Amino acid sequence: MKTYCLIVLTFLALASCKTKTNENVQKVSFGIYETIYPSDLPATLSDSLSVMHIRTATEAEEPIIGYIKSDSLAFLNDFMSNTCKLLNTAYTVDSDSIYHAVVAVKPVAVMSLSTIKKTKADGNGVVLVFNMEGANLFAKITRHNAGKAIAFVVENQVYSLPVVNAEIRDGRALIGNLESETLATALSESINASLPK
Repeated sequence: MKTYCLIVLTFLALASCKTKTNENVQKVSFGIYETIYPSDLPATLSDSLSVMHIRTATEAEEPIIGYIKSDSLAFLNDFMSNTCKLLNTAYTVDSDSIYHAVVAVKPVAVMSLSTIKKTKADGNGVVLVFNMEGANLFAKITRHNAGKAIAFVVENQVYSLPVVNAEIRDGRALIGNLESETLATALSESINASLPK
C-alpha cells in the first residue's frame, strides 16, 4: 500500500510541476460520475466479472460491485460496455492492502474539468469550487441522485464515493477522506494545472 501511494504521489507531483518557462504540464483527467448499484447492473455482466477475477460484493445497497486484487487491475481496462464503465478505487480497501473496490458507473462523466473554477487542499480533502455552469449542473446532479453515491474520478480511479444527502447548491464539492494531506495537496495541484485556461 505504501509503495502504491508513493507511486501515485510521485505521478501527481510530476503532473503538477510547473517550470519557469511555463512549458506544457502533464494533464490529469477528472470526472464526476453517476454510480450504478449492483441491483441495476445487466445480468450478463456476472460472467464478465468472474473472467476479470472480480470477487462480487454481497451488499446490494452500496455502489461497490466487487473487489479486485491489485495485480489484476489491468482486466478493468479491457472491459467494454455501452451501459457501464468499471473503475477501481485509488486505494486498497482491506487490511492486507491486496484488494481495490470495483465501482460501476455510467459510461460518461456528468461533470469534467471544464466545470471547475479552482480547487484547494483542505486537510486530507480537496475542495472543488465550480464555475457558474458547474454549480448549476452539480445542483441538478445532486438533486437527481439524492440517496445515491456519486464517484469523483481522477485518472480513471475513484478517489471519493460520497452518498448525496440532498441537493447541493453552493457550488462546492469535497473529495474527502484522502490518505494524507500530502496527497490532497498533490491532487489539488494536479487538477488546478489541468483546468482549461
